[in-house]
Amino acid sequence: MILVSAVAIGEPAAENCRVLSSLDESVDAISAGAGDTLLVCSPEAAARPSLMAREVLARGDVALVTLAGSRTQQALLVRALSFLSPSSYGVAGPVVDTVRAQLKTRAAMSSVTRLSQARPSLMQHIRSFFPGASFDVDLVGGGVDSVKPIKWNVQGAGDICWAACSDLGDLAVSLVGGQPTMLLPPADDSPYGARKWAEVSTIDDLRLAVNRALTAVRTTSCRSCGRTIPTTGCPFCGTWIRPNTPASTPTAERRIP
Repeated sequence: MILVSAVAIGEPAAENCRVLSSLDESVDAISAGAGDTLLVCSPEAAARPSLMAREVLARGDVALVTLAGSRTQQALLVRALSFLSPSSYGVAGPVVDTVRAQLKTRAAMSSVTRLSQARPSLMQHIRSFFPGASFDVDLVGGGVDSVKPIKWNVQGAGDICWAACSDLGDLAVSLVGGQPTMLLPPADDSPYGARKWAEVSTIDDLRLAVNRALTAVRTTSCRSCGRTIPTTGCPFCGTWIRPNTPASTPTAERRIP
């Protein structure tokens, strides 16, 4: 089972994912878990109740995965994790890192004055104060173009995640060569400080990327719990491996009900 906190998972949702929206729900879900579980969170403050529940309950079969990146990137990464079998949950972190590196993400917005994810020019900052401003931002490469209408070529992408504000107004943005395979609910809270915005993340084949990541990751057996884990350490029992140094496990993380 995958428990998700402060991350939009989109539609259609994976069957093995459950969204946690409160402390009580987090406590119930973590307490009721049977078998290995992933708790997937964003760095946002909204994830704190779930993190607190995991810390207090101190279950040894709940591993934490923190997802950085934009909303559509996070949604695709949750979908990637849903392809893992529970026996592979120990290597979820390296899988996320490998898949994230293959994502292509662009954002359209009506202003770049508060944009921190790219490098707009001074003229683009000034243009943001005028009506009809339209910017195409490469969230991976950091480039910003002033263009209208904005057309994103997604041809060849097998997995396409789309997110946007509830009213794009005169911000003209469209996809060419494909349609979204995942949709996030409209959101008025802008991740870019712009009143109007849209975002898309794509990858050629998400399931294939996961399979290749599983093949490439270097693994070992955890000296505390025996699970298959990356050579950096165990996300279940808190064991971090250093060369020629015995692993140490926090007491709270060792307890298994």
